[in-house]
Amino acid sequence: MKKVDFEYGIAEHEKFFYVQLSEQQKRMYAGLKAMEAGYYGVSEEAERLGIHINTIRRGKNELLKKTVPPANKVRQKGEGRKKTTIISNLVEMLLFVLCEYTAGNPMKTNVLW
Repeated sequence: MKKVDFEYGIAEHEKFFYVQLSEQQKRMYAGLKAMEAGYYGVSEEAERLGIHINTIRRGKNELLKKTVPPANKVRQKGEGRKKTTIISNLVEMLLFVLCEYTAGNPMKTNVLW
Protein backbone atom coordinates (compact mmCIF):
# COMPACT_ATOMS: atom_id res chain seq x y z
CA MET A 1 0.00 0.00 0.00
CA LYS A 2 1.09 3.47 -0.78
CA LYS A 3 1.14 6.31 1.68
CA VAL A 4 -1.42 8.14 -0.49
CA ASP A 5 -4.03 5.44 0.20
CA PHE A 6 -4.45 6.62 3.78
CA GLU A 7 -6.45 9.82 4.02
CA TYR A 8 -7.19 10.68 7.63
CA GLY A 9 -8.62 14.16 7.20
CA ILE A 10 -6.21 15.69 9.69
CA ALA A 11 -7.71 19.18 9.42
CA GLU A 12 -11.14 17.89 10.42
CA HIS A 13 -9.73 15.94 13.38
CA GLU A 14 -7.62 18.92 14.39
CA LYS A 15 -10.71 21.15 14.59
CA PHE A 16 -12.49 18.52 16.70
CA PHE A 17 -9.45 18.33 19.00
CA TYR A 18 -9.17 22.13 19.22
CA VAL A 19 -12.79 22.54 20.34
CA GLN A 20 -12.21 20.14 23.26
CA LEU A 21 -9.37 22.22 24.74
CA SER A 22 -9.67 24.77 27.53
CA GLU A 23 -9.07 28.46 26.91
CA GLN A 24 -5.40 28.38 27.88
CA GLN A 25 -4.75 25.11 26.06
CA LYS A 26 -6.24 26.60 22.89
CA ARG A 27 -3.96 29.62 23.24
CA MET A 28 -0.87 27.51 23.73
CA TYR A 29 -1.78 25.10 20.92
CA ALA A 30 -2.29 28.01 18.52
CA GLY A 31 1.03 29.49 19.64
CA LEU A 32 2.80 26.17 19.04
CA LYS A 33 1.31 25.81 15.56
CA ALA A 34 2.30 29.40 14.77
CA MET A 35 5.86 28.70 15.87
CA GLU A 36 5.92 25.62 13.62
CA ALA A 37 4.61 27.61 10.64
CA GLY A 38 7.40 30.18 10.76
CA TYR A 39 7.46 33.87 9.91
CA TYR A 40 3.79 34.36 8.95
CA GLY A 41 2.60 31.66 11.34
CA VAL A 42 0.69 33.94 13.69
CA SER A 43 -1.49 35.49 11.00
CA GLU A 44 -2.01 32.15 9.24
CA GLU A 45 -3.10 30.40 12.43
CA ALA A 46 -5.33 33.31 13.41
CA GLU A 47 -7.15 33.04 10.11
CA ARG A 48 -7.30 29.25 10.16
CA LEU A 49 -8.52 28.89 13.75
CA GLY A 50 -10.62 32.07 13.81
CA ILE A 51 -8.97 33.66 16.84
CA HIS A 52 -7.28 37.01 17.41
CA ILE A 53 -3.59 37.52 16.63
CA ASN A 54 -2.88 38.75 20.17
CA THR A 55 -4.29 35.52 21.58
CA ILE A 56 -1.78 33.52 19.57
CA ARG A 57 1.05 35.83 20.56
CA ARG A 58 0.10 35.40 24.20
CA GLY A 59 0.12 31.62 23.74
CA LYS A 60 3.58 31.81 22.17
CA ASN A 61 4.84 33.88 25.11
CA GLU A 62 3.41 31.39 27.58
CA LEU A 63 5.19 28.57 25.76
CA LEU A 64 8.48 30.43 25.61
CA LYS A 65 8.32 31.35 29.31
CA LYS A 66 7.16 27.79 30.16
CA THR A 67 4.45 29.07 32.49
CA VAL A 68 2.42 26.38 34.22
CA PRO A 69 -1.21 27.25 34.92
CA PRO A 70 -2.50 26.78 38.48
CA ALA A 71 -4.50 23.62 39.03
CA ASN A 72 -8.25 23.85 38.29
CA LYS A 73 -8.00 27.45 37.08
CA VAL A 74 -8.43 28.56 33.49
CA ARG A 75 -8.13 32.29 34.11
CA GLN A 76 -6.01 34.30 36.48
CA LYS A 77 -7.61 36.09 39.40
CA GLY A 78 -9.54 39.16 38.25
CA GLU A 79 -9.77 38.10 34.60
CA GLY A 80 -12.99 37.24 32.85
CA ARG A 81 -16.43 38.72 32.85
CA LYS A 82 -17.36 40.99 35.73
CA LYS A 83 -20.29 40.03 37.93
CA THR A 84 -23.57 41.69 37.11
CA THR A 85 -25.51 43.76 39.58
CA ILE A 86 -29.27 43.81 39.59
CA ILE A 87 -30.94 47.16 40.17
CA SER A 88 -34.41 46.50 41.53
CA ASN A 89 -35.95 49.89 40.79
CA LEU A 90 -34.27 50.66 37.47
CA VAL A 91 -37.47 51.70 35.68
CA GLU A 92 -38.42 54.15 38.43
CA MET A 93 -34.92 55.64 38.43
CA LEU A 94 -35.00 56.05 34.65
CA LEU A 95 -38.41 57.73 34.73
CA PHE A 96 -37.22 60.09 37.49
CA VAL A 97 -34.26 61.20 35.33
CA LEU A 98 -36.43 61.65 32.25
CA CYS A 99 -39.49 63.17 33.96
CA GLU A 100 -38.89 66.69 32.61
CA TYR A 101 -38.31 65.43 29.05
CA THR A 102 -41.15 62.93 28.85
CA ALA A 103 -44.39 63.44 26.97
CA GLY A 104 -47.32 61.12 26.74
CA ASN A 105 -50.97 60.55 26.14
CA PRO A 106 -53.07 62.34 28.82
CA MET A 107 -55.81 59.74 28.41
CA LYS A 108 -53.46 56.78 28.89
CA THR A 109 -50.91 57.31 31.64
CA ASN A 110 -48.85 54.24 30.76
CA VAL A 111 -48.08 55.48 27.20
CA LEU A 112 -44.95 57.62 27.21
CA TRP A 113 -42.55 58.90 24.58
